[in-house]
Amino acid sequence: MIERNDILSLQFIKKTPFTGSFKGMRYRLSFEKEEENTLLCAVLWEGPYAYEAVDEEQKQMQEFAFSGEGISAAIDWLNGQWSEGKERFLRAKENW
Repeated sequence: MIERNDILSLQFIKKTPFTGSFKGMRYRLSFEKEEENTLLCAVLWEGPYAYEAVDEEQKQMQEFAFSGEGISAAIDWLNGQWSEGKERFLRAKENW
């Protein structure tokens, strides 16, 4: 599973999106500013392709507070999505 120490700091994510992968699932965490709110945007998709190379309809997205608690919630969401789609992600990994 994805752990907190697998993800770089909020200061890093505020400057540039962070991408990673876990057993066939690719993910991206980025800083988003909407009016006066700052958000952590988590996106996931099947690998092996990079974020820019995947159609938007193949991505799943969820927004969280841009905070330590938000990163923890995003990690929980990513792990939950991987658990639910485990077979699909592992099949995708076999085709890399």
